[in-house]
Amino acid sequence: MQDLEKALEILDQQYVHYQTMYQVSLEQRNFIEGEDLSRLDASFERMHRLMDQIRLHQAGMPDLGENGMQLELHERRAKLREIITELDELRQVNERSVKQLLERTRVELRQFGQGRRAIRKYQNSQVQGARFFDGRR
Repeated sequence: MQDLEKALEILDQQYVHYQTMYQVSLEQRNFIEGEDLSRLDASFERMHRLMDQIRLHQAGMPDLGENGMQLELHERRAKLREIITELDELRQVNERSVKQLLERTRVELRQFGQGRRAIRKYQNSQVQGARFFDGRR
């Protein structure tokens, strides 16, 4: 019974971490929309720390054997699956947004590069003083 209680506690802790990850993902969506890359990077670091905590909890999960089919345990695992599915859907939305941001940035960089090349060509062309030529000498 001790192992079952420990497993339930670990699943509850993981659920809290997954909820936090979902909130961080919502923040990331806002950072992507606002093109705030420094805060987006910090949120990725926070997300990785949460993933590490989940892995640590999982490593401490006792082997329940026959007790693994307890109703409480099954319900908690179902809740975890549900939030993980929601988290994955939000992650996919964020990933598409990041790809769109990346493509917009590439287009802007190309335009910037074209402008720099044009400026360089105009600077290199040595325009000499204008001369009037009326067809007679």
